[in-house]
Amino acid sequence: MIEQYELNNLLEIDIETFRQYSSFEQVPEHLQRLWERKIKYQRQEQTPEDFYQRAGIWAEFGKIIWFSAGIFTSGKNVGLRVKSFIWRDEKALLEKFSRYQQLSRQALFYVHIMVKYLIFHTCVDVC
Repeated sequence: MIEQYELNNLLEIDIETFRQYSSFEQVPEHLQRLWERKIKYQRQEQTPEDFYQRAGIWAEFGKIIWFSAGIFTSGKNVGLRVKSFIWRDEKALLEKFSRYQQLSRQALFYVHIMVKYLIFHTCVDVC
């Protein structure tokens, strides 16, 4: 059964990712080996180099390049407010987003927790 929620308690999030390196040749050797093991059963006839075009969807090989968040407003100006963040440096993007103060307090709390989670797991997976 689908639960019903108050719209002004929801936070809409859209995260777009892209591969960390523009080509497989630029990927450090230890990550190339990890990439080959990780995609062994998915790439079928493709080489690891060709399959690297899809690397952005894996946390270890991708980076966040676009982050949008939206909140529903109530009162006489009912609608959806959306704020997008674009930055080349993933860590700077997430830090910039976490400092954004115009979201509701409850939504900002959940965003702060989520951004800390994303930064931690990105560092753990890549570092």
